[in-house]
Amino acid sequence: MKKTLVLFFFFFLLFLNCQKKSLTNREVENWLSYYLNQNKIGYAFYKINFGDNIIKFYNRIKMKLKVGKELKELTVSSFLTTNTDLKLISFETEQISEKNVLKISGKTNKDTLYFTFQTGSIVKKNQLVLPPNTYPAGILPYFIVSQGLKKWKGNLLDLTLFSVLPAEINMIRKDTVFINDTVYKAVVYQIEMANVKSFYYLDSLGNLLKEISAGGIIGIKENPQKAMAEWNKDFLDILSFFSVPIDTFFVEPTKLKSVKLKIEIQNLVDFDYLDLDLPYQKVISKNPLIIEITKPSLKEAAESKITEREKVYLSSTPTIQSDDSLIRKKAREIVGDIKDKKIIAEKILIWVFRNLKKKATTSYPSAVEILKNLEGDCNEHATLYAALCRSLGIPTRIVVGLVYAGKAFYYHAWNQVYLGEWISCDPTFGEFPASPLHLVLKIGDIEEQVKVLNIVGNIKIKVLAFDYE
Repeated sequence: MKKTLVLFFFFFLLFLNCQKKSLTNREVENWLSYYLNQNKIGYAFYKINFGDNIIKFYNRIKMKLKVGKELKELTVSSFLTTNTDLKLISFETEQISEKNVLKISGKTNKDTLYFTFQTGSIVKKNQLVLPPNTYPAGILPYFIVSQGLKKWKGNLLDLTLFSVLPAEINMIRKDTVFINDTVYKAVVYQIEMANVKSFYYLDSLGNLLKEISAGGIIGIKENPQKAMAEWNKDFLDILSFFSVPIDTFFVEPTKLKSVKLKIEIQNLVDFDYLDLDLPYQKVISKNPLIIEITKPSLKEAAESKITEREKVYLSSTPTIQSDDSLIRKKAREIVGDIKDKKIIAEKILIWVFRNLKKKATTSYPSAVEILKNLEGDCNEHATLYAALCRSLGIPTRIVVGLVYAGKAFYYHAWNQVYLGEWISCDPTFGEFPASPLHLVLKIGDIEEQVKVLNIVGNIKIKVLAFDYE
């Protein structure tokens, strides 16, 4: 249900190990195992092949994640080619989770990346302009060592999020790493991308010995046999592990009128990049951080002219295919001849809530495939709802944050629809409007949602006050 945590894994999987090029070694490979709270959650295999004019990078990642009571397996394979200056030439990537398969491929032409996005039978083509000083995020360790970087600022092309993100690399210190009874000398680098920090421990040849990612995921260099060996069957439940417990219990959350929360975010000096101050969610104090969330009155919501600011949330995207004929047909079937946008938005939400089977998934959401399969968790609900509403001319966006569900807050995705002002609603829980126990952290699709990863595992919430209707 609360699949926002899956973003966490997509993001840290971008950064895999590699090794410095030598004149005699034309092909190298490395293996890592990944751990969370000392529980193994997966492994990665990475290989580099050096040609005379090109460099080929191949990696395969396998993860097993327990989401609630369900064990989910995710496999990501990618192959990309660069020139000797490490500028991208072409790439192919495939993500497999149960019956869901996402394939993305592309080639560059000058400063533009042309790519094809395929989920099931749906194929979309798009393009992305690459600014100067842009490199693929997936080759980052090799990029650091081959360029002899100590301090760098530029752009990283994220082929998982289809985005160019500003990044900064800093060499911090020299250190030692103890792995499998062996002591290694390492140089520690801090990588900041999309406001998320990771730490790499690289040896003199550029091997990634250790990686520390947001949320406490740790990657350790291991031999192939140990990396691929079956791991503990007592898997860590990531929903419970990253939940935020509170000391207040709400019997009827949907009947709340307002709630005031005190938020503590450890090791975070600047939270201005988060979307905390919104209609019906007001920051009333920054130090300490206190936020008051109010349930909107739909009687006051009224249609108004849609400006350029809202029109962006009418667009069709590779995952929110609001221009697809199946999406348009289903949306019209749900609402019939109704013209009132407030009633339309509510009817679509009720339909999504009632018709999607609640099932934890680790796949990349695609509105058309969700409509065909009619199952998924919060990202599937939010993605399909956004597509259906946009197809009927209602600006709709996805938000990510924390929602209350019995003694704790959990990471979650829901929606906001524009009805003269932005109104939060939750198709996973069937709430229109959403209860005040929805704390928005970030607005936008996955490339924006990853920016909350610094908060995962580092936030505390205290309920200061609340009122019922």
